[in-house]
Amino acid sequence: MNDRMQAHALLLLDLIAVERPIDASRFDALDDTAWNEVLRMARQHRLEPLLGQRLEKDPGCFPRLIADRMGERRRAQALAGLRAAAELERLRTLFLEAGIPFAALKGAYLGRAAYPRPELRPLRDIDILVPRDRAVEAWRLLESKGYSQIEQSQGSPESALDFLHQMPPARSPATGMAVEVHFRLFHDRDRGEGYEPSEDPLFWDRLVRLGEPGREIAYPSPTDTLLHLIEHAAYGHAFDNGPLLLSDIAWLIRSGGVDWSLFWSLADRAHCRHGALLSFALTRRYWPDVDIAEPDYGPDSSSVPVALVDATGIIMLQDSSRRKDLKLSLQARLRRRSGNLPAFLLGRLFPSRLEMANMYPVDPASPRMPLFYARRLWEIGTRRRPGLIGQRLDRTNGSVEHIDGAIVDHMLAVHDWLEQHDAATAVH
Repeated sequence: MNDRMQAHALLLLDLIAVERPIDASRFDALDDTAWNEVLRMARQHRLEPLLGQRLEKDPGCFPRLIADRMGERRRAQALAGLRAAAELERLRTLFLEAGIPFAALKGAYLGRAAYPRPELRPLRDIDILVPRDRAVEAWRLLESKGYSQIEQSQGSPESALDFLHQMPPARSPATGMAVEVHFRLFHDRDRGEGYEPSEDPLFWDRLVRLGEPGREIAYPSPTDTLLHLIEHAAYGHAFDNGPLLLSDIAWLIRSGGVDWSLFWSLADRAHCRHGALLSFALTRRYWPDVDIAEPDYGPDSSSVPVALVDATGIIMLQDSSRRKDLKLSLQARLRRRSGNLPAFLLGRLFPSRLEMANMYPVDPASPRMPLFYARRLWEIGTRRRPGLIGQRLDRTNGSVEHIDGAIVDHMLAVHDWLEQHDAATAVH
């Protein structure tokens, strides 16, 4: 990320922290191109509703044309919120009739119970959690009701149980939204010596239920939701899933209900303490009045290096279209450092049969598997390789020189700090 893009990213982080005052002089140097860059980042990371809230608070900081465009997007987001609410109600009815217990995760809960207004927390998809032994049944139920498997994820639900944390996403015939059926909260099966919150009966006992009598929907408790947000962002995504994490944390804590003693106990059990400390340090930078309780013992937020907080903010606003390539570059650096880069690259070209079954509609033991290996090589050659070649040409021309490398440097620094302190792998 070059200096200009970094300045725009930092301005965007200030803008979405709606209670944080901004010096008006920072807007004077922004021309139409710069504003368009800020709005592009906001759209990529689903931050437009928060910009809309800033517009309500301080309308003078936006040019008239930009303010009008934001108004149009806010109306679209409000309609999307209604669509998400309708989809969640549809799922409630389907699973209630089938007797399958479920809890709605993350954004579905935050928009309803934490944010000042639901439309401030947009949903890209609907995430639900079901018991592991009901996950395939839940997915097949959706399939029987017309939900279709999305093209980008064609693996079988049965094979997902052995390798992933969720079923393949399914597209709703009614709303067009993607529905993800999770059977684990954590990405990493080895975190905390195999600790998985949803396998603890107390997790299900702590569920909260919201809605009209007879139409309630269950959600993880605020404490469990906070832990899930942090594990998902810090360890599942290496903070590359955007700065909504900060407003999610801020408004979740403000809404009340977090049991801090239980939270820090669960975070230590899950080896997530330092991911939480880093997340909280960055949240405090932009939401300084959020009342985050420090742990009673051991390292606290003061142990987080300022440079690491800066790096995490930049990681959060990376170009989402480059996310896979950046993650691959990070993985390659880690494997090169450990001396097993050739094996890693070979594994990327020829994944295990079980991994292939999670990518394509083929059984791991099928004699047709070689055909799908050929398909994978063809897809890498025709889809991934041209993009990588184009990236190198761009670097030759100087248009993105050092940008990706600097972001990967930041990602590597965050990864190493988390791994050093939490003794758990932060990148998959």
